[in-house]
Amino acid sequence: MFRKRPTVTFSILVLSAAFANSQRGLAQSQNQSVPDLSGTWELVEDHSGLKMKLKDAGFPRVTVVIAQEGSQIRITQKQIKRGTQTVEEYSYYTDGRGETNLGRVELYPRYVAKFESVSGWQKERLLIKFSTEHLRTFGRGVSDAWVTRKDEWRLGSYGGTLILTISTVQSVSPGLYVGATYQSQTVTRAARLEKRKLTFKRI
Repeated sequence: MFRKRPTVTFSILVLSAAFANSQRGLAQSQNQSVPDLSGTWELVEDHSGLKMKLKDAGFPRVTVVIAQEGSQIRITQKQIKRGTQTVEEYSYYTDGRGETNLGRVELYPRYVAKFESVSGWQKERLLIKFSTEHLRTFGRGVSDAWVTRKDEWRLGSYGGTLILTISTVQSVSPGLYVGATYQSQTVTRAARLEKRKLTFKRI
């Protein structure tokens, strides 16, 4: 019996080493399968109803700098408006832990707020799903809206471009408003899907 113990111990050591190697190999393969979005990118095209390019008058001057380290992705957005540059930084974690940022990548933000989101990789695409926002507006009446947004980042052909697709679903609740005849009218519930595609070029 005592002669068999070294054999059993050796077998356990071999299995432990094999398991460790397999885990290390899995981690390496996962890291290799994740695209690297790092770099400095300049906005060159905006597809949102009308297609606008960098050469067009009034085209927004936007640059994003992406730093990718492990599960953390930091996005710094620099934008020039009327000769003044604004700089905003956002952090996302692809391990699914969730994050909260003051603002998010937008060309024409209507307001600045804290946005909660959950991020992760889906094949070669970085998906950022934001929590649903509740917006209340006042005009001729009170209108409630719920907005859900998802950002999808991916590299273009040969890694020379970076594409951000913004998908937004807005649902408006029923409500009452006063029309031109000053009579109460019912607003029909509606859901609207909008997509915006931003193309950046590596610089």
